[in-house]
Amino acid sequence: MQAELSLERVLKSFEGQTVLGGLDLEVNPGETLSILGGSGTGKSVTLKLMIGLLRSDAGRIRFRGRDVTTLSEREWIAVRRHFGMVFQGSALFDSLTVLENVAYSLREHTDLGEVAIRRIVASKLALVGLEGIEGRLPAQLSGGMRKRVGVARALALDPEVLLYDEPTTGLDPANSRRIAELIRDLQTRLNVTSVVVTHDLPLAFSISDRVGLLHEGEIVQLDTPARLREEPAPAMQEFLEGASLGAP
Repeated sequence: MQAELSLERVLKSFEGQTVLGGLDLEVNPGETLSILGGSGTGKSVTLKLMIGLLRSDAGRIRFRGRDVTTLSEREWIAVRRHFGMVFQGSALFDSLTVLENVAYSLREHTDLGEVAIRRIVASKLALVGLEGIEGRLPAQLSGGMRKRVGVARALALDPEVLLYDEPTTGLDPANSRRIAELIRDLQTRLNVTSVVVTHDLPLAFSISDRVGLLHEGEIVQLDTPARLREEPAPAMQEFLEGASLGAP
């Protein structure tokens, strides 16, 4: 089976500090893969490299077998149509309504008319359980609702790959569970490939086909949740114990 996404010996540094030191990772079509790691370990950097928002210093990145490492920004625009990204904090435009936020990419990248755009926005909001809120502003929404609007916006162009950057950060346990259920539901209903970066252990283990730990710039263990619990590598064991100690 050809990988949907692959990173091969990817290096990335900032101001002389190595963040990724030879990262190898393959994401299979249709799976949900979560990348665990503490703050500052390079999880969000990895997502941004996957869609060309950052460029690697060395190594190769492939999407469906195509080397996208050295694409121009113009070439990346076409490739990004296959991706939807849910940014940490949702990253909604505060001055725009929910309708305008979800419709943003449709207006930027398609020639659809207003009626078609409104129909698509309504369908994407329905997918995330937020029917009828098109006229609200982000400030009028709860944290969990803003996250779901961010997911609806990521779905607007019908991507085949969804990238989630810390989707439960700042949410209470009830809303975190709702986001976990939404990620699982979308993977099943839409057959999308999902990559989730998180430090939220319960989220990763509840939604994922496979979970990897990013540690010191590399994936040190990658396996099913069940196998990771049964046979954790030393770094994974340390992460699991730290997460348990930090639980309320």
